Amino acid sequence: MIEIDESVKTATFRAFKDDTSDPPLGVQLTVIDSEFDFFWKFREVLLANNKYRDAYDKLKKEYEAKSMDAYREAKNIFFQRLMETHEFKKYDK
Repeated sequence: MIEIDESVKTATFRAFKDDTSDPPLGVQLTVIDSEFDFFWKFREVLLANNKYRDAYDKLKKEYEAKSMDAYREAKNIFFQRLMETHEFKKYDK
């Protein structure tokens, strides 16, 4: 696993990847209650809500074999919208 050079790096956040695994693996490490400590909220919302999980799966299939930049842009829009939902906001302190 290697640190992602182009990713944000702070004292409370680091991203790592392993492109040799199948499927490729990405890991984000955050300090609890830090600025980037929100990834777990996405996991909880997707686990609890079939509608959002199905929409995310559809998005991933839609961009399979397409530009990674286009996929990342669409994924970013998806997660920005998810952050505006009641289901996501209920995890805010």
